[in-house]
Amino acid sequence: KFTFIDIADSKEIPVKESFTNEVETNAVVDYLSAFSVDGSCAVMTPYRTQSQVIKNCIEERLDDLPAKLVKDLIVGSYEDFMGRSFKTIVVSLCRSTYNDQQLQAPHIVAFLLSRL
Repeated sequence: KFTFIDIADSKEIPVKESFTNEVETNAVVDYLSAFSVDGSCAVMTPYRTQSQVIKNCIEERLDDLPAKLVKDLIVGSYEDFMGRSFKTIVVSLCRSTYNDQQLQAPHIVAFLLSRL
């Protein structure tokens, strides 16, 4: 099952060679706070900086999240999840604009497709 969440009025912020997206970060944590825990869950993003921002947001909003979810939740970039499987995967793509540079990492798309 796929669920796409439209993140209106969001904009990525370049940070060195990475990106963050605060609006998307809050949407991810909002989604997790309403999430019914039934097995393992991971939040994946192609950007390590976005991964850290999501982790920080989760720490700030611990009271909003189910304790079992927080205990078992793993947040990281795609490389952190190679060879692992999860019942639920939340993907934060972070970028809200398009350019050809985004397509230079086909292994990320292949990795996501392999999880279907």
